[in-house]
Amino acid sequence: MEAAEHVLRYLWATWNEPITYTRGSRRVNELWGWVDADWAGDTDTRRSHTGYNLMMNGGPISWKSRRLDNVSLSTSEAEFCSSQPRSPGSGVSA
Repeated sequence: MEAAEHVLRYLWATWNEPITYTRGSRRVNELWGWVDADWAGDTDTRRSHTGYNLMMNGGPISWKSRRLDNVSLSTSEAEFCSSQPRSPGSGVSA
């Protein structure tokens, strides 16, 4: 419940801050982004998290964050597992 209240407070405080897309940047119509994973970020299950953010014209066009389905034994393994596609409906990393 605390997380939901945090999200609602954030939305209330930032309701007038829109996502803006500009053509004045040096990366006009260029798709770019970030990908990252952490190792054992969930202290209860020791599972890692991964996420990405794709940007174009100064604004985000796609983003996602999720907990990995397996327990990684190292940072390298967490990064590798996050880069692998998931099989639809299987719930297991490929």
